[in-house]
Parts: sequence; structure tokens; C-alpha cells
Amino acid sequence: MKRTQKLAILGLGHVGSAVLMQAVALHIAPEIVCIDVKDGVAHGEALDMMHALSTDLYPGMHVSSGTWEDLADADVIICAAGPSILPGVSHER
Repeated sequence: MKRTQKLAILGLGHVGSAVLMQAVALHIAPEIVCIDVKDGVAHGEALDMMHALSTDLYPGMHVSSGTWEDLADADVIICAAGPSILPGVSHER
């Protein structure tokens, strides 16, 4: 069975950031790339996680922000992107 080497997470809102946290905690892959359409969001999440990883518990793990091109060699892609619910807008149908 091939071990996952690179995980890509699309969308770093509430769900995507929770997925990132669990992926790191479970050591899913040594390389995780975060991608979000909002400027700076993926970069900030990746920096936060790398600061948290600066312990001996996660040797060799690297989290970074990336672009669509970084999906080309990802072993697993998790899409946590979706429409945001704006204030005052009901999500009910």
C-alpha cells in the first residue's frame, strides 16, 4: 500500500482548518499544502501550523500554502471549499 506523501487541502475556512489540524495530528502525510481563494488565508493557516509543529513530535512534517499547480503531484486532495453564509442570509431553503 502506497503511503500518502502529499496532501492538498482546498479551502481553509472553519472546516478546512479543522481538517488541517486533524491531518497533522494523525500524521496523514509529511507534506501538506493549503490553498484558498482569499489572499493570505492559506498562508496564515500554514504559518500557524508550522509554528505549532516546531516540536519533536512532528519530525519531517511540512505545511505550506500553495497554488493550483501544487495539486498536480498531490496523492490526496480534500476539498473543504464551499459558499460562505453571509450575515443576514438564511441557509435554509
